[in-house]
Amino acid sequence: MHTNLSVTVAPANQISFPVIIVGLDNQTIFKGKLTETKTFTIDQDLCVGQHKFWIKHLLSNNDQISFCQRGSRITEIRAGNISTDRMRWAGEFTPVWSEPWASEQRSQGIELQEKLNSCDHLCVNGEWVLNFTAPVYTWIHNLENLGWIYD
Repeated sequence: MHTNLSVTVAPANQISFPVIIVGLDNQTIFKGKLTETKTFTIDQDLCVGQHKFWIKHLLSNNDQISFCQRGSRITEIRAGNISTDRMRWAGEFTPVWSEPWASEQRSQGIELQEKLNSCDHLCVNGEWVLNFTAPVYTWIHNLENLGWIYD
């Protein structure tokens, strides 16, 4: 099934740039420092069924800027000519909390989540995953809760 899906990622600032590894299913399509906004496009035939677009997000643990200022942002997800906020929020981020910060938070009774849903700002190390189906329009139909669909 021909699939046209693009994900646009931007660095959160111009001070500290993350290294990202981007892939589709089990294949890596990009690895490098995110110094400018990049759009990663899947424009190919995919088998009907579940697929996974992923971004591994790697920051230096020595970055001394605040969580809000570092990292990267998913600014747009587009399937063909369709782009909605729900698409951008459909990803799930699995953070790798840095030490000793994580232990300090836990010692103060703060629970750190293992997975962050509706996450489009990646500010710590971890992996962001967008699960979608081919055909992609079936995924959009379900994501937007447009009612019944016949397979």
